[in-house]
Amino acid sequence: MIITQKFNSVDEIDPEFIPSLEELLCEQVPHFDIIRKYEKSRNDETRFNYYLFFGNQTNAPIGFAQIEVEKNREHKESFIERIKNRKSILKSDQNENHVRWFIPGSSNEGVVFNPKYIRHAAGKATEIFEEFIERKDVHTQELHFSTAYSDLAKSLEESYTERRSESTFDCLIKNKSNYAEYLEFLPATSSKTIKEAWRYAQKTLQYKMGEYSDFREIFEYKSKGSLQYKGLKNHPKIGLYNSDPEKTIYATFEDSNEVHSIVIYVKGVAGHAFFAIFRINDEVQELLLYQQAIMQFFEDDSASKLHFLGIPETPTLLEELGFTTKGQIFLKMKKPVY
Repeated sequence: MIITQKFNSVDEIDPEFIPSLEELLCEQVPHFDIIRKYEKSRNDETRFNYYLFFGNQTNAPIGFAQIEVEKNREHKESFIERIKNRKSILKSDQNENHVRWFIPGSSNEGVVFNPKYIRHAAGKATEIFEEFIERKDVHTQELHFSTAYSDLAKSLEESYTERRSESTFDCLIKNKSNYAEYLEFLPATSSKTIKEAWRYAQKTLQYKMGEYSDFREIFEYKSKGSLQYKGLKNHPKIGLYNSDPEKTIYATFEDSNEVHSIVIYVKGVAGHAFFAIFRINDEVQELLLYQQAIMQFFEDDSASKLHFLGIPETPTLLEELGFTTKGQIFLKMKKPVY
């Protein structure tokens, strides 16, 4: 038997559940605080629903879904619809809501289950999906989820108007003992390109690499550092992934005047690590930012899998660097517009 508990804000979730949720979401987010920060960063037109799924064998959550309901666009009712609803035909158009199941992490899926409970929990998720369909104020609903939850797709077969199979990047698995060995086992063309990129940044551009545990320290002792810090400290991406100094490393390309790029490396739980890239100067190649994260990964003895947070500018790069992929299913429900 599966039961659910609904929360309208992340702050309503009992603190005792957070460690279990971080283990459940270990492949999605490095820490639960990202979910809290994401809610705070959204506009006033967005409301949130969080669902925790519980089984009968443990008090820890065995599933989690994050749903945002956003005022989307006007949905014009037909004359017949207004008559049926006994509303004035002169009434102004009502605002319709867009519902998105979305966990702000490495794969952007909307729901995660403990594998042992997938079949039963998928049934509960189906009920929630269909409840939103029945709401008169909801016009569209979207959901990404793992192909491991195929039962969810089957049970919603009559409820969605669009379905497609997709592939997304999963992680880099640490199957080499160090970065040099990793680089050696890449395809020759990739290894050569990486070495040339390192040389260009360090020899031609004269950039140095920095490593920090505190974001503010990045900009100290640089002539433009104070100005950069003021401009970047409130940036949404920086705020979202900024974390406990003991769990976060900021790797940079820089010179004495300014910072040219930042890689945010965050230690998660259960052997998972995450990174996000922030390119300030386009002369710093995207490829090198991935390399900085991978170097940190091989130096991190606690990590065995590395996940990318964000959308890669050049998706083929991650594949060339050895990141694995996983299958996803995308469902969309859209009511007709009159």
